[in-house]
Amino acid sequence: MNRISVIHRLYAGFGLLCVIIVCWGAFNISIMSSFSGTTDKLTSDVFPLSGLIQEMEAHRSRTARYSVEVVSAVDQKLLNSRSDRLSDALSDLAGSLDAFGASDSTAMFPTLASVNQSANAQLVDLQTSVEAIVALKGQLLSVSESVNSGLSEFLANNGEMKRTLVRESAEPAGRDIYIRDLFTTVMENLTNIELLIMQMVSTEDANELNAIVDNLRFNTSTFEQDISALVSEVPRLEGLPSLVEMFLAAVNNDAGIISQYSDYRQSRLELELLARKVDGTLSAMASGLDEARQTVAEKASASVFALDETALNSEQLVYWLLPLVVLIALATSVRLGRMINRPLQATQEHLAAMAGGDYSRSLEFPACGEFIDLKRSVNRLSEAMATVLGSLQQAGSDISVIASGNAGFARDFNERIRIQSDEFRSIAAAMTQMEASAREVAGSVRDTHKLVGKVNKQVEDNLSAAGRGMDCVADLERQAEQTARKLRQLEQACFDIGRITEAIDDIANQTNLLALNAAIESARAGDAGRGFAVVADEVRGLARKTTESTDTIRNLVEGLQQEASESVSSMDSSFEQLRSVRELMASVSEGAGRIGSAMGQIHQGAEHIRHGMDEQEDVSQSVARQVTEISASAAEGLENINELVTTCDRLEDSVTNIESLMARFRIY
Repeated sequence: MNRISVIHRLYAGFGLLCVIIVCWGAFNISIMSSFSGTTDKLTSDVFPLSGLIQEMEAHRSRTARYSVEVVSAVDQKLLNSRSDRLSDALSDLAGSLDAFGASDSTAMFPTLASVNQSANAQLVDLQTSVEAIVALKGQLLSVSESVNSGLSEFLANNGEMKRTLVRESAEPAGRDIYIRDLFTTVMENLTNIELLIMQMVSTEDANELNAIVDNLRFNTSTFEQDISALVSEVPRLEGLPSLVEMFLAAVNNDAGIISQYSDYRQSRLELELLARKVDGTLSAMASGLDEARQTVAEKASASVFALDETALNSEQLVYWLLPLVVLIALATSVRLGRMINRPLQATQEHLAAMAGGDYSRSLEFPACGEFIDLKRSVNRLSEAMATVLGSLQQAGSDISVIASGNAGFARDFNERIRIQSDEFRSIAAAMTQMEASAREVAGSVRDTHKLVGKVNKQVEDNLSAAGRGMDCVADLERQAEQTARKLRQLEQACFDIGRITEAIDDIANQTNLLALNAAIESARAGDAGRGFAVVADEVRGLARKTTESTDTIRNLVEGLQQEASESVSSMDSSFEQLRSVRELMASVSEGAGRIGSAMGQIHQGAEHIRHGMDEQEDVSQSVARQVTEISASAAEGLENINELVTTCDRLEDSVTNIESLMARFRIY
């Protein structure tokens, strides 16, 4: 049972959550299906009727607007254009009414059927009235210009009569009372006629218009007699009868301007009545459409109320089922989370102990699936690190012993070289004195012979010391080579630790991938997988801490690698310096041999000093220069040995640092 993969268990948990989600979705689908039935009823029955009613209202509004535009047309071209648009609007209205009557939903509402009947009857009235309006408006437009011009001509003729009467009859009327009375009567009649014409133009009542026309014609019946009497009394008015005849013809004839204007005004009044009738019919149609709209709205409200009731029942059912679903999802999430959290927490604590330097413990927890391999890998890592660190500690101890021995040997060798350098300085001083004494050699041959013997003995001692120094340098060179080999072993062990640290990084990355997979699956599960998301975050936190611990170990190992590299470099430098010292000692030994040879020559020359004072002086000068060179070489060798001592001290300090770093780790 424990070998079952954690991933498979996660998949099983996610599968359970998915089944819960599918069941929940099926429940929601059933609820939405009930909603869909109600909405389908609305969309198939109510909404189409509402759209048809709105469409009919729009066509009715267009018809009303175009009918007003037809009535207000000012020319025939504009009338034709507007009448065409009015006909199109009526056709669209008729089409909407036909669609409304043909709809199956209309039969479900008795009110809508009666509204449809009334609207069709009103449409017939509208079509008849509109045809009459268009025809009457065309007639008005055709006679409008002629009537207006004839009326203007009539009024101009009337004005001309008044001006003629005033101009020609004013003087006779002043002289003759009878003429004055006739003149006054005629002028009053003309004034009354003008007033009647003004009333005729301004009246809006057809009956009143007819009465005004009859009154106007009655006034002209007496006006003709008075004009004739006035013309007979005033000869200068002989041109007036033609104007009067035209005036009377315009008023009394059926084809006269007054009759034409009266017919024109009657037609206009009839057009206004037809326009009012059209407006009333459209208003009645609007009332019917409002009633139909109200009926459809009430039906829609009833459907919406039923939909709300269904939604309320569904909501109450959700309130009962949702807690149960949430509890099941939470139980599954907690179970899967504990399955992952406990092993990861134990692994985190163990890796934290390893990061603190404790490699003496092993990782123990009840594991299953991939965590069995994880526990085995971490324990193998801990054992390998303990073995490597133990080897490093042992190598550090060995290097410490070797470094301490090298440091002591370097200090002893430094002291010997310092003594030898002092002796060389003494030889140089003696050779200087010998050179000064060469000038007095003729008087002190015996002293010179003794001094030469002493110098020969000192040279032999120097040769012996130089041989011992070369043996010491050889031993020191062998020990330095052994120390360098141990340091290289230490550096290789540091590289092995680096590879083990990379293995820890790989394990941390695998843990992070496992957490990432859990986070992806929890994201797919939605709200039900939120517990998995928390567990995934914990896993990622553990992986991050493992990476940080590995970085700490890597930094320590890199410090060891750096110290080991510096120690190897220092030992290589020491080895090169020892090689230089050995070469220098060989040079010193060779110089000492040359000094011995020179002193032999001096000893032989002392026997013949009397014969070769000049030769002895040259030889002593040559020996003094060689001794000076040997002294300078010895001083240089002393400086190299001092550097070697400094290098050994640095090596000892590096080994001490390595031991302090290794002391941080506990492996037993």
